[in-house]
Amino acid sequence: MSLKIDNFQKFIEKCEKNQRNLISYNLKNRIKSNEQFNLLIGALKKNHTLREIGLSSNAFDDSQITNFSQVLFVNKSLQRLHLDNNQIGDKGMEALAKSLKMNHSITHLNLRLNRITEKGAKHLADVLLGNKTLTHISLRYNSIGDKGVNYLSKSLGKESGVKVLFLSFTKITSKGAKNISQALKSNHSLETLSLQSNKIGDNGMKKLADVLIKNETLFSLNISNNGITNKGANFLANLIAQNKSITDLKVGQNLFDSRGVQVIFQALQKNKTIQNINCLRVDINSTAMNSLVSCLETNTTLSTLVISGCAFTISDIEIFSHVLEKNSTLKTLKISHNKITCSGAAHLIKAMITNKGITELDLSHNLIAIDGSQQFADLLTQNKSLLNLNLEANQIGPAGVLFISEGLKKNYWLTQLNLNSNKLLDAGIEILSEAISVNNSLEILKISNNLITEKGGLHLSHALENNTCLTELSIYNNSLDSNGLILVFDALKKNKTLRILKITRNRAKSSDEKILSNLLALNSTLTFLKTDPELHSRYVKAKLKRNKHFQGSFVQDFLALFERKEESDIEFKFPDETIKAHTIILRSRIGYEYKRLPLILLKQTKQARNNFFVWVYTGYLIDETHSGKKDLHQILSQLGIKNQFKYKQQKSGLIRDFQALYEDEESKDFTIIVENKEIKTHRIILFARSELYRGMFLNVNDDSNRVNDYSGKCYETVKTLVKFLYVNELDPDLPENIIQELVDAQDYYQLNIKSTLPFKLRNLEKLNLKDL
Repeated sequence: MSLKIDNFQKFIEKCEKNQRNLISYNLKNRIKSNEQFNLLIGALKKNHTLREIGLSSNAFDDSQITNFSQVLFVNKSLQRLHLDNNQIGDKGMEALAKSLKMNHSITHLNLRLNRITEKGAKHLADVLLGNKTLTHISLRYNSIGDKGVNYLSKSLGKESGVKVLFLSFTKITSKGAKNISQALKSNHSLETLSLQSNKIGDNGMKKLADVLIKNETLFSLNISNNGITNKGANFLANLIAQNKSITDLKVGQNLFDSRGVQVIFQALQKNKTIQNINCLRVDINSTAMNSLVSCLETNTTLSTLVISGCAFTISDIEIFSHVLEKNSTLKTLKISHNKITCSGAAHLIKAMITNKGITELDLSHNLIAIDGSQQFADLLTQNKSLLNLNLEANQIGPAGVLFISEGLKKNYWLTQLNLNSNKLLDAGIEILSEAISVNNSLEILKISNNLITEKGGLHLSHALENNTCLTELSIYNNSLDSNGLILVFDALKKNKTLRILKITRNRAKSSDEKILSNLLALNSTLTFLKTDPELHSRYVKAKLKRNKHFQGSFVQDFLALFERKEESDIEFKFPDETIKAHTIILRSRIGYEYKRLPLILLKQTKQARNNFFVWVYTGYLIDETHSGKKDLHQILSQLGIKNQFKYKQQKSGLIRDFQALYEDEESKDFTIIVENKEIKTHRIILFARSELYRGMFLNVNDDSNRVNDYSGKCYETVKTLVKFLYVNELDPDLPENIIQELVDAQDYYQLNIKSTLPFKLRNLEKLNLKDL
C-alpha cells in the first residue's frame, strides 16, 4: 500500500513531537524520494518514543544507509530495526556497524534479503565483540558463505549476547557448520539457530550434533533442506536422543529416505524435551510409520507434530489414527498436502472424536471432498477439545459445508475455522451463515477465494448482525461487488465484536469507495482492516473524522505505567534483568498465581518476559509473531490460565479484568470524598489514568489515602467517572445531565472523555453545547 505525502508528513510530525503513543511504525515500501528520506532521518534524530520501525522494501543503497546510520549515534529509544529487502551491501553494513558499536538500544536487527557478503559479515562480527544489547539478528538470503560465518562464529563466544540468529539461505556448507559448532562449544546465550536451506550435508550435521549433544541453552534448531542423507540422519538421531535442551526442531526437506526418518522417530522415543518437530516432505513408508506410532505411544513431551507433504497411503493413515485415539500429549497436528481422501478422513475423524488432547488440526490441501465432509458433523459435536480446524482447499463445496454447518450449530468450543478455497459459492455461504448466526464460540472465520457474490454478501450480513462472538473475518479474493460489500459493511453498524476484517481483491467500483468507507467508519470496534489501497485511505480518513475512539490512550496509559515503574511495589529478579511491577494489576489479571512468576519466567527469554508483562498491562502483544504468541500461551498455561484471548460479553480480557477489579471493594485503598459521601477506588488506577491524580501523588508528600474532590460535580458524576477510569466506556443510557457534567469535567481531571462517548451520546453532547 502506498503512503501519500500528507500521511507521511503526519508521521514525521508525530515523531518530532515525541507523541507518547507512537511506539511502532511500519514504513515498508513507503520512502519514495530523497526529500522523504531526509525528513525521516531528521525526525528520528529528535525522537525518543519510537521503539520499532519497519523500513523494508525501500531500495535503500549503501549511500542512503550510510546517512541513516547517523540516526543510531543519537537515537536511544529504537530497539527493533527492520531493514530487510533493501540493497544494502558491504559498505552500507560497514557504516551500520560503526554506529551500532556506539548504540546500546538496538536489540533486533533484520537484514534479510540484502546484498551483504562475507565482508559485511566481518563488520557485523566486529560489532558483536563489544555490543551486548544486540540479541536478535537475521541475515537470511545474504550470500555471506562460509567465510562470513567464520567471522560471525568468532564473535559468538562465551561473552556473546546474541540469542536468536537466522542464517537461512546464506550459502553455508559443512565448513561453515564446523565454525558454528566451534562457537557453540563456549557460547551460552544462543537460544534459536536457523540454518534452513543451506548445504551443510552429513559432515556439517555431524559437527553440529557432536557439540549440541552437550549444549544446554539452544532451544530451537532449524536444519531443513540441507542435503542431509541417511548417514546424517544417524548423527541427527544421536543428537535427538541425548540433547536435553532443544524443544523445537525442524528437519524436513532433506535427502534421507524412510530409513533416515525411522531412526529419527526411534530417537524421539528416548527424548524428553522436544515439544515441536517439523518433518515437512519426508519419506514415510510403513516401517517409518510404525516407528512414529511407537514414538507417540511412549513420548510424553511432544506437543506439535508436522508431517505435511508426505503422501500417506490409506494403511498409513489407519495405523496413525489408531495411536491417535489414545495419545494425550499432542496439542497441534498438521498433516496438510498428504492427498488424504474421504476414506482417510474417516479414520482420522474417528480417532479425533476419541482424542481429548489435540486443540489444533490442520488438514488443508487434501482431497477430503463432499463425502469426507460428512464426518465433520460428528467431530464438531462430539470432540470438545478441538479449538482450531483448518480445512482449506479440500474441494468441500456447498454440499460438504452443509455437514460442517450442522456441527457448528451444536458446537460451543471451536474458535477458529478455515474454509478458504473450497468453492463454497453463494449457496454454501447461505448454509454456513445460518450456523454462524447461532454459533457462540467461533472467533476467527476464513472463507476467502470461494466465488462469493452479492447474494452471498447478503447472507453474510444477516450472520454478522446476529453473531456475538466473531472477532476476525477473511473474505478476500471473492467476487463481492460494491453492493455485496455495502451489505456486509451495513451489518457492521450493528455488530459489536468484529475486530479484524480482510476484504482485499474483491470487485468494488472505485466510484463507490466513499460510500463504502463511510459505512465502515460507523463501526466502533474494528481495529484492523486489510483492503485495497484507495478504499483503505478513504476509510482511515472517515474513521478519524467520524469515530475518534480513546481506546488507544487507555492502553497507552497502562503501558506507560509499566514502563515508567512509578508506584511499583514488587520486583522480579532474573539473572539478566530486574522487572518492577504493580501487585494490584498482576492480581487482577492473573490472580494470586503472580507469586509463581519468578520460577515460571526464569527460563523464558528477556523478550518473552517483556511480552508477557506488556500483555498483563495492556491486553496486547509487542511480539505478535507465532513465536511470541506461543511463548505467552506457554506462560499462561503454566500459570493455569486459559481462554485469555477470547472476547466475552463484548469486552476484551483486559476490560473484563479491570471491571472485576472495580467491583472488588475489599482491595480498594483510596477514597474520594464528594458531597460528604465516599467513593472507594484503587490508587494505582487513578495514578495511571488521570494526570491530575498522578501529579498529586508525585508532587505532594502525603501518605493520606483520602482526598476531597474539588471539581464541583455531583456524587453520581464522579462515581461514573471513576468507573470510566477502569473500563474506558460509558453506559449509553446515562442521563443527559451526567453526560454534560462528564464532558465539562474532563479538563479538570485531564482526561479525554468526550471522544469515548457512544455515537448517539456524542451527537447529544454536541447539541447541548450548541444550545448553551
